[in-house]
Amino acid sequence: MSEETPPAGAGPSLAAIEALARRGEFDEARRSGVQLLAAARPGSIEAAEIENLLGGIAFEQGKTDEAEAHFEQAIRTARALGHAVLVARAANNLASIAHLRGKLTLATSLYESALAVFEAIESNPGEAQACHNLAMLSRDAGNCEEASGYAERAVRAARRSGDFALEGLTLSGRAETALRRGAYEAARADVDQARRLARRAKDGLGLAEASRLAGAIALAQGNPAEALREARLGYRRASGYGALQIATECADLAARSCRLLHRPGLGRRYYRTAIEGYRSLGATPALKRLTATLGG
Repeated sequence: MSEETPPAGAGPSLAAIEALARRGEFDEARRSGVQLLAAARPGSIEAAEIENLLGGIAFEQGKTDEAEAHFEQAIRTARALGHAVLVARAANNLASIAHLRGKLTLATSLYESALAVFEAIESNPGEAQACHNLAMLSRDAGNCEEASGYAERAVRAARRSGDFALEGLTLSGRAETALRRGAYEAARADVDQARRLARRAKDGLGLAEASRLAGAIALAQGNPAEALREARLGYRRASGYGALQIATECADLAARSCRLLHRPGLGRRYYRTAIEGYRSLGATPALKRLTATLGG
């Protein structure tokens, strides 16, 4: 991709839009992406790249139906042009929607096919993302040993990539796997390092995710007051960026913490926020878990 300065009056570049999205400026990134897509030649790789990026932005904002449509269009165009790498990237993204909706067989197939392509071309960022996602899937299936293997691969690949935000994401994933195993000290060490990397990368969403995990660890260790503090910090950060999934997960954690702290008023507010968030996301498995835990 060219890094030349665009001429005066030219629209935003794909790289500039990606930078906006990574800073959490999703509304501006979406507007710029729509503008760039309108100027792109239909059926081109450029158009497919923009569709994939717009899908990622929509996903972060919790607009899963819109994200799904963008990813599917990116796959159709990339497949028609024989661009296997872009097919893999969009499929990896589409799998995250399937996972969120509880379609685990589809998600597994998409993640594994994407990983095979990334391995073949020796793409460290691609391998890191796919392995991170497969670790989440394995955790949700109750297979912590398999999840640990994928999480370790994700961290190693992210470190090879030199992307601090990506490394922080994979460390957060490894921390969640350690938490599921009851390895609290290892989980906390990974979260602390993920926070440092997120600050270094100026990754606000990474900081929000680290707060959520720190809160989850505190709750597991019997400290609901610390869990609530971290959950509220993560919720404020994620909400400020319009990142619905992380904000919803933080609200879920806050509601469960309030139950243990005997703060029913605040707990009900976070519970309702989490319920609405999961419904908007179409996250049926998470919605069922929350209602089973807290009722209502």
